[in-house]
Amino acid sequence: MLWDVRKATPADVSYIAPRLRKEDTEECHAATGLPNEDALMVGIKTARVVVGMDDKPIAIFGVEPLTETTGAVWMAATPALTEPPYITEFIRHSRAMCDKLHDEFPLLCNAVDARNTLHIRWLEWCGFIFINRHETYGHEKRPFLEFIRIKTNV
Repeated sequence: MLWDVRKATPADVSYIAPRLRKEDTEECHAATGLPNEDALMVGIKTARVVVGMDDKPIAIFGVEPLTETTGAVWMAATPALTEPPYITEFIRHSRAMCDKLHDEFPLLCNAVDARNTLHIRWLEWCGFIFINRHETYGHEKRPFLEFIRIKTNV
């Protein structure tokens, strides 16, 4: 595999935060009002990092527990994840990665900035469905799309 996944550290957050995709930076701020590093540190306890061939982090993701069976899934990436050689392999393994997240949480959910079209297409590819549009969501009161994915064969 061209990349590996491991537990995220504060050093990973410090590396990734200034390198996030423009759309991810906009989404972090729109939702939380926080700078990238502060927003990503909120989820550091459960976060994982995708590490590229050069051992540098290229994305960070996690699932924040909401209830015993429900987790809020999130992800933010640097431009490297959306470019060769990573993008093809990442897309190929995305559904299986989401299935693995269901090991702990049968219901995955969250909301995505309606401007973040790449994330929206990726969420659809992974089997998430959109259940609601919130016109005034988060710190900036922007449109966000609420999404869910339910584990099959529960």
